[in-house]
Amino acid sequence: MDNEPRLEEQVIDAVAEVGISSQVDNAEKIDVDIQTNLLKLILGQADSVDFTGQGVVIQKDIRLQEIEVQTDKVDVNPLSALFGKVELDKPLDAIAKIVITEPDLNRALKSDYVLKKARNFKINVDGQTVILEMQQMQFQLPGDNKMVFDGKVLLHEKGETQPLSFTATFRPRTQKQPVIVENFQCDRNEGISFAIALSLMQKVKQWMELPYFDLEGIALRVEEMTAQAGQLALQIQIRMKQIPQNLI
Repeated sequence: MDNEPRLEEQVIDAVAEVGISSQVDNAEKIDVDIQTNLLKLILGQADSVDFTGQGVVIQKDIRLQEIEVQTDKVDVNPLSALFGKVELDKPLDAIAKIVITEPDLNRALKSDYVLKKARNFKINVDGQTVILEMQQMQFQLPGDNKMVFDGKVLLHEKGETQPLSFTATFRPRTQKQPVIVENFQCDRNEGISFAIALSLMQKVKQWMELPYFDLEGIALRVEEMTAQAGQLALQIQIRMKQIPQNLI
């Protein structure tokens, strides 16, 4: 009996599930487990929050097959929460486990949200800045912890623009080994110099090796990435100083 959730926890869990469901675009299943009591709830505190979901869709086109988030102690401003604005009194740390299928991953890469983030990027070629405009991205997940990335870009150099296609095959970073690029190919028929191909390969590898990235003020660190046949599994460490209002 001691392990059964208290009545107030059951009520809070149910309210939280309804609230989260209303904020995502779609979800097949959402479960929330909040460890707290009535006094802590009044103070805006919880010992921990566990969230699991299946078929969760965010930003219209980004679908997560599975997601599991576990937080440590949560402290929010109870007064602001009464007025519908959730503000953290202390930074929040969490661990997230995510599974995304190959079709969902490629659909996400075509979304407006991702394209805005990855539309243009720069590479250094023999001391000169070259701008690449991303046109198309696609992942293949054949299994054996391999990822194949196909990209098409427009290369802007010295006032001229030309298309460039490339394919990178790599093994993602784990806790025991760095990113390993097994193969990198550019379409040589397009007359791309070796220096540009080398700089582009280094840029792709750099993306895969990023220690963390920032998403709407949330610091995300990919601790583990496993490429299985047809799906990608990630374990992510999260540090959140404040909850972005466009995510709640």
